[in-house]
This record gives sequence, structure tokens and C-alpha cells, in this order.
Amino acid sequence: MAQNRRNGLSTVSKNSFRRSLGVIVVLISCLISSEVSSETILFKSGKSITGVIKEKTDKSIILDVGLDVPMTYYLDDVKDILSDKTHKANETDGSGDKQADALEKEGLNLIELGQMQEGLSLLKKAIDLSPQADRHLNLGSVLFGNGVAAFKQGQKDKALRIFQDSQQELEKAISLFDKKTQQMFLGQAYFMLAEMQSQGFGNIHEANKLYEQSLFFYPNPAAERALKQLNQ
Repeated sequence: MAQNRRNGLSTVSKNSFRRSLGVIVVLISCLISSEVSSETILFKSGKSITGVIKEKTDKSIILDVGLDVPMTYYLDDVKDILSDKTHKANETDGSGDKQADALEKEGLNLIELGQMQEGLSLLKKAIDLSPQADRHLNLGSVLFGNGVAAFKQGQKDKALRIFQDSQQELEKAISLFDKKTQQMFLGQAYFMLAEMQSQGFGNIHEANKLYEQSLFFYPNPAAERALKQLNQ
């Protein structure tokens, strides 16, 4: 493993980064739609999770949290369900926030259309206007994907520079997210940091800690597989 890292991107790294890109695509899609449809489930245990309710009965809810399959939770374990719309309705919505929301939405749409530099520019402008956790996570996620793409193309130095920029955005997002109600996003931010340390910077010790931190906040199967692989 160590020799492979010194010589470039290993087969294991390529597979891991391919998995990472899938997670990021799902995450960004979730963030784009979260303004209008996300709910935070507060459990009696003190844990919480954010996603989109796909189905609800008198006994359970099925929640799309951006993984391979929706998750089912029993209402007996649920303390409360908070709608993101409710949160926003209770907040003071300044003109700066509205403008930043519009810039961010346009930027993400441009990125999906392949206009990367234009999209990144708008994401950065949105952060300048209204520096919120999800905005930093959006930008950090896109930069992470760009770093993965550069690495797979053999542009290691470029990839590492992009990863450093992504790391700054993700760490800023982590410092701003609410640890009780936004655990899914915290878990994903830590997961991306772990992937960069493991596959990009080759710091296995730090990667282990970050994967464990990711799993502390959110049961991400990709993080579980990566952590198991590192410790084999």
C-alpha cells in the first residue's frame, strides 16, 4: 500500500475515489433539494438525522438520506420531526441571504451542466454574502470531486492543491453545522476529509480518526467499508 502511494494512485485508491464521487453526487443533490423538502428527525436517544421523507405511516417513516437505499425508522423511537421549511419561516430572511441562495442555486446548476469555473465563482460569491455551513459544504464537496478527477488523470500536484482548498471549506462547514440536528452533513464532511487523508495525502493515522468521526455522526456504509479496508 505504502509503495503504491509513493508511485502514484493505486488501484485501491482509484476504487475508493470512484466510491467517493458517487457519495458526493448524492450529497450535492441532497443539498440542492434540501431548501424545500428536508426534515430533521429527532430521536428519543438524542441522535438526529436529516433527509427527505418518502413515506410515512402510523408506525414508521421511510427517509431518503442520500445512501443506496431509503432508511426505515419507527415512530416509537422518534421524539420530533422538524421541517426545514419551518426553520426558515422562523428566521429573519435578509436580502443578503436571498441573494446568496439564488447565487448558490445558479452556481450548482451551472456545475451540473459542466460549467465548472462559472459555477465555482458563484458559490464563492454566495459564501461572501452569507457564509453558512451548507454553502461551505457545497463548495468543499465540489472541490473534492475536482481533486478526485485530477488525481485519476495523473495530475497529483494539482489534485493535492485542490484538496487543500476543499479541506479548508469542509473544516469551516464542520465548525458551523449544528451537531445535534445536522449530523448527516457532519458525517459526510468528515468522510470527505478522511478520503483525502487516506487516498490523497497518505496519512492513514489521520484518516482513521476522521472515518471514526464520520461514523460517530452518521452510519455511512462507505465510511464503514473504508475504515475496515484501512485496518485489514
